[in-house]
Amino acid sequence: MDIISVTKKQLREALDLNTYWQNKEVAMPKSKARWLLKNERIEEDDYVAVIGLENNDIVAYTLIIPDRIQTKDHQVSKINWVHIWWVDSNRKDEILGPYIFNKTVKILNQNLLLNSYLENTNKFFAKGPFNIINKRLRYTIFFDLETNIILSRFPVFKYFKWLIILCNKTIIKGINYINTKQSQKRTSLLTYEYINKLDDETWTFLSERCQHDFTVKSKDYVNWHIDNSQYTQTPIPKKFKFSYSTTGFSKNIYSYTFKIIENNELIGFISYILDGFVFYLKYFLCKNDNYEEKCVAALLEHFFKFKASYMITDDSKVTQLIKKQYKPVFTYQIEKKTISHKNMDLNFEDIIVTDRDGRFH
Repeated sequence: MDIISVTKKQLREALDLNTYWQNKEVAMPKSKARWLLKNERIEEDDYVAVIGLENNDIVAYTLIIPDRIQTKDHQVSKINWVHIWWVDSNRKDEILGPYIFNKTVKILNQNLLLNSYLENTNKFFAKGPFNIINKRLRYTIFFDLETNIILSRFPVFKYFKWLIILCNKTIIKGINYINTKQSQKRTSLLTYEYINKLDDETWTFLSERCQHDFTVKSKDYVNWHIDNSQYTQTPIPKKFKFSYSTTGFSKNIYSYTFKIIENNELIGFISYILDGFVFYLKYFLCKNDNYEEKCVAALLEHFFKFKASYMITDDSKVTQLIKKQYKPVFTYQIEKKTISHKNMDLNFEDIIVTDRDGRFH
């Protein structure tokens, strides 16, 4: 097997030559690769991927996103997020997974961070030279009994599939009718401005509220982060040539960003990703605490407009406000960790990691 480390410059050349998009299994959509090239924080000789090739087939890889972070002592440092760590499903019982990851650690000179919530990966990091630098809860807020998800998590419910469908069409539909009306009532005096890029007013609003973020924010960085060109639409997925092992493609995936206005005053900023029926919250910022309930109502007005099934967020405050004011079916939570290599000479004490830090869905 060949291990290939790919820099930003080499990724650009690979796109021009179609190097890694010859076979069915590819590391990422071309849209995601081009989006990486737009990031001005990534220098030409920075690594963006480590790929394991066997007979010209991709059997393992890591996707890397160089970034800048700030710690509590105001030290700004360049680090590398390991965003994706993937191994072919037929090779998961082999040592290929640890092998490709350890190669990545070596290539990055141990300067890496990643977010993890999967039990098998947590066990791997517990045995290695890694530190947990942040713990938080990841919430999945269900407003719908999405049948396929319920059955995948709880196979025993397959005998009650008809009951789940019946509940969705009757009781839950009625509850969500009330939820929708509540969100519309609470937003009756609000207006929205939908944007693709930040103007100066919006950036001023964000910069004041993101100045202490773990990942350093700039106007260009946020514009890159919310850029919709990173996604590939696949309207007829069964006829789509490729099988991607990462995020960034779907028959219906889109990034939405909007400003919340009340009496001609900017009171909130929200950015989210809608991937089919899944709603990923990315940015949720309010003028101050007095406007949080109105901003949550604006968030849910959009959620119900698209008939989404569930929302994913690390924001505990938003989650509690939703549970207090609306009636979700249930909320699932799992501990999510941010992990660093032990040899990183940085002070990670008391850091706070949010939805907008190190997430590149």
